[in-house]
Amino acid sequence: MTGYWSLLFPGEDPVEFSDDSGIFLRDDPELQDYDIADQDVSLDGVDGTLFGVDTHGGATFALTFGVVGSSPDDARDREGTLKLLWRGDSIRATPDAVAELVSPRGRSSFGRPRRIATSDRRYFDYPASADVGAEWRAADPVWYGATRSADVGLVASRSGGITTPLRVPLRVGIASGSRSVQFVVDSEIRTWPTIRIRGPIKSPTVLVIGPGGFRWQVSFPSLNLAYDDWVDLTTVPWNRGVVRRNSGGNVPLGAASSRFDAAYLEAGTYELVLTGVSLSGSPRAFIEWRDAHSTP
Repeated sequence: MTGYWSLLFPGEDPVEFSDDSGIFLRDDPELQDYDIADQDVSLDGVDGTLFGVDTHGGATFALTFGVVGSSPDDARDREGTLKLLWRGDSIRATPDAVAELVSPRGRSSFGRPRRIATSDRRYFDYPASADVGAEWRAADPVWYGATRSADVGLVASRSGGITTPLRVPLRVGIASGSRSVQFVVDSEIRTWPTIRIRGPIKSPTVLVIGPGGFRWQVSFPSLNLAYDDWVDLTTVPWNRGVVRRNSGGNVPLGAASSRFDAAYLEAGTYELVLTGVSLSGSPRAFIEWRDAHSTP
């Protein structure tokens, strides 16, 4: 937490909006609107409405920037810097890429800069200044805290061995095993995990068990991960539905896997379970999430 609003593009240093930078937010972003798709039905000849499933989509926030410079030209340059930043050139041509708008207490909104326009210029006042209005298009109306995580290894169960009298063929090996660890989510609103499975492991399955009978799993029956190889699965709204392998390409899910939109985590205690087959090394499963909030 820096105490300032900031904008963070992937792979770049954050840009702070502060008095020292001469570009600052005059107030918190204001939620203008967010998309709600419903399945409401009105029946002919019958009063009332039958409600269906509501799904919440993207959100638009309005921002008002103040720009202050030591001279008229300095104020103009800083206004230009803000408008150049708001173009989002590093992400706007890349599908699924998002930036983070980060609040002074470290909560992030994931989305992209949209419209921007100057509402007032006072270049020849003292100090030279301007007001700039902008829009931030977020993937959802939620603010996410710092990344939290848990991980678990695989405990293999030995099978085979040597017994007497000796019989052929002899089998000495390590069969499938499992291990679990508990983690706690402290979120006001449903949040979404990211899963990583790291080899060496064959036919891995990750299971998340939670309160109220929650059970969500992903399985890869045909996957064989070598040492230092891994796959990442994301369920966040702005990048959902793809399993990527670090060595390249996408990985198909097994038929026993749950739907991605059922992966949400609510406040409570969960258990992370990794199962699979490993002959050596120390395979692990990782889960990451951010506690979600309604305000920045």
